[in-house]
Amino acid sequence: MRNRFKNSITHFYEINTGNVQFTIGEVGSSYNKLNFTVYSPNSSTVDVTDSHGVKTTYTVTSNNKIDINADAHLLNSIITVEAIQMSRFTINTINDYSKVSKIEIFEQGALTSLEDMANGSNLLTEFVSVDLPNVTNMNSALRDTAITSFPDIDVSGVTDVGSMFYGCSELTAINANFSNVTVNSSGWTYGANKLKCITGITTYNTTQTTGIAMFDSNVLVTPTEYEKDQLINNPDGYSYTKPAYLDNCSFGIFEINLIKANSTNNIDIRVYGLDDNISCTVIDTTGNSTTYTYTGTFLNITGIDVSGASDTINITMPNINRIILLNNNVKEAHIVNEGTLKDLSGFNNNYGYNFDTFTSVTLHYVDTVVNMFRNNKGLSAIPRLEIPFCRNYQSFLEGSGINSFPTDWQFNVATNFSKMFYGCSSLTTLPQLDFLKGTNFNSTFHNCSSLTDIAGITFSTDTSDTVNLSNIWYGCSSLDNLPNIDVSRATTMYRSFYNCSSLTYIHGLGTSGNVTDFYNTFSGCTNLVCLDAMDGSSSQTSNDPANVFNNCTSLIAPNSTEQVDIIDNNINWTNPNSCP
Repeated sequence: MRNRFKNSITHFYEINTGNVQFTIGEVGSSYNKLNFTVYSPNSSTVDVTDSHGVKTTYTVTSNNKIDINADAHLLNSIITVEAIQMSRFTINTINDYSKVSKIEIFEQGALTSLEDMANGSNLLTEFVSVDLPNVTNMNSALRDTAITSFPDIDVSGVTDVGSMFYGCSELTAINANFSNVTVNSSGWTYGANKLKCITGITTYNTTQTTGIAMFDSNVLVTPTEYEKDQLINNPDGYSYTKPAYLDNCSFGIFEINLIKANSTNNIDIRVYGLDDNISCTVIDTTGNSTTYTYTGTFLNITGIDVSGASDTINITMPNINRIILLNNNVKEAHIVNEGTLKDLSGFNNNYGYNFDTFTSVTLHYVDTVVNMFRNNKGLSAIPRLEIPFCRNYQSFLEGSGINSFPTDWQFNVATNFSKMFYGCSSLTTLPQLDFLKGTNFNSTFHNCSSLTDIAGITFSTDTSDTVNLSNIWYGCSSLDNLPNIDVSRATTMYRSFYNCSSLTYIHGLGTSGNVTDFYNTFSGCTNLVCLDAMDGSSSQTSNDPANVFNNCTSLIAPNSTEQVDIIDNNINWTNPNSCP
């Protein structure tokens, strides 16, 4: 026997006896009873101590379960259930009966399932428990409850979490690691639209994620958008664990310093919150601090004073989603704390004539940088940014003034590079670029007219990917050197090298066997002399050799006959002499 003291009540029970407490949050208007079911073998006993402290022993007589009505007419009173062989219990939500505000499991005992434990208990705000390594099923355990968090406990045995937190509209954090979900995760957090942080979950295939959406929270920061997608759609399953740097799901407050370009034109910004309760504090150049609040999706903050002696405007905001600069009086921007920032799209879109410097801490949660520096003519270079889960680089630097790009940029999970460097007419060289998961390269380097050299470029070779190389080097008229490329996953090379008039040799097109569309691929490559190989195995009948190699006036290999063989006869051609 041992003594456990909790909530000012002393309980005595045997070690390994399942022990659960229910706190009464509402007294029934007609029936001052709490109705619940205990699952235990026939002939086993269940001890229940009601809200008066009266203990009653019940014997299970049929169906390996027993329905119990315990006295619960005292608000905030506690009902205790103790049973050596209790494998499961459920609270039954019956009209006019008392309702539970808190469930606390003191001893796991024989518990193996919490399926439907508190399903529909809409007054339940708190769930507390010891480790539950032997529990395997939590399907709908806390569905449609009002809990705000789930505790950091051992749930390593749980394989079924289907609809576990479905409809939990007050839930903000799941602090346990569900590391063994092999059966069902459909609808796991559907409707939990305040959920920001999950400690961990592992899925093993996509069969258990089908049905109701596994996630349904626009404010969910971690797992990131990429990790959510993998948990739902990766056919081999995916294991997510909250990053070690993120302590107790505490994200901190976003902070950015803006440096003014002049002291005459005030600065305007727009901020987006994770939810509809925006609170943003701005310290202007005079030292004046103003906190702006708004109930809505975004807030425009205009007329930020730049007349003071300081050059810096300091902006802080909890629960931020996105920030945009709305005029042309920012010279520099420095992110010093990421907070919950998820989106940098359009950050300084079209307002970059004075903007020349951007720095940032690691941005762990940012998913997209679409149009981030589009048309920033004052920006000649950027530092290497750490954005490990960014998937979308579309038009990231389109039309900007950059003349170089940092080495070792990690495009870990990025798939969309459409127009990333489109129209960067001052860009002259590029380092090795590893686009290992990239699929969309439509116009990536389109009209980079000063680009002469790319150190290396790696495309996806994943057999499940299809890669679009349409217009990728269109108009790169100064490009005279292209490294050996593997285009084995490409399906279209529509105008890929259109008007690359300085290009003389191309290596690697022997891997083009999946390409169906070669329309104008080399059109206007007037100095192109030689390909080392080209695979036309999948070339569609609409392709015309004269069109594919239009105005390639210097091309020796393949010759005109070989060009017909490649395009019309679907030949995998190799240059017998190779290129220099």
